[in-house]
Amino acid sequence: MKKILFAAAVLFCCVNASAQRFNVGAGFLHGADFATLGNTTSRYGTNGGFVSVGADIPLDGALTVDTALRFLFQGSKENNVHYSSMALNLPFHGKYTMDFGSGIAGFVFLGPTLWTTLSTTEKVGNVTVNLVGSDGIYKRFDILAGAGAGVEIDNRIRLKAGYDRGLLNYSATGNTKRHRSLISVGIHYMF
Repeated sequence: MKKILFAAAVLFCCVNASAQRFNVGAGFLHGADFATLGNTTSRYGTNGGFVSVGADIPLDGALTVDTALRFLFQGSKENNVHYSSMALNLPFHGKYTMDFGSGIAGFVFLGPTLWTTLSTTEKVGNVTVNLVGSDGIYKRFDILAGAGAGVEIDNRIRLKAGYDRGLLNYSATGNTKRHRSLISVGIHYMF
């Protein structure tokens, strides 16, 4: 998985040179974690945000590949437990754009996102536990499938909303299965 993520990052850097449009963005995230053990399923949510730098890679007419390097940060506080997580992800979304005239265009997208967790910690009182790594309970890598839609104004401002669902079990312990989902809403400046 590390080799796949590294190859994707190299590909991202190489294809940027030939892309017609670049963008920077920021937005809001709502994440949900679904854990299943036997017949019991639990869910907890987090909120956070992201910053990104990306590029549109032209394919044919209205069809492009929308890719970016996104830094995500999320957290939650429940009772005396503070949870925080930071991750990098690399989406490769096929995007179809429809021109509505008057400088307005709409688009839809779908495709995979490669995910790597940088850190995930849980703090109870004064004790902080790292949940990712060699002795953690979460795996570092995931692949998400996503889709969404948005609008572009004057080829400069992009408003975008999407949903991603984790495909891999990222639990590193026993029989527990964990999957993540992510709703994101962002604004991007195109140049």
